[in-house]
Amino acid sequence: MKRYILDSGIVTNLINHRNGVDQKAADAFRQGGRLGIGTPVLGELLAGLYNSASRQKNETRLERMLPR
Repeated sequence: MKRYILDSGIVTNLINHRNGVDQKAADAFRQGGRLGIGTPVLGELLAGLYNSASRQKNETRLERMLPR
């Protein structure tokens, strides 16, 4: 089993379905891979979320993505 630690830019692309990252993540997951983020990345994502003009929408998207 491969394990991947994603940085904030990749996670942002994953959440926003950009650059094919969501498909690559799904492929890795189907092949038994594990995806995760570190605590600093979570902090960066939360900081971006709290400074966002569309905070509620982004908060919902992040909450849906994290358990995966």
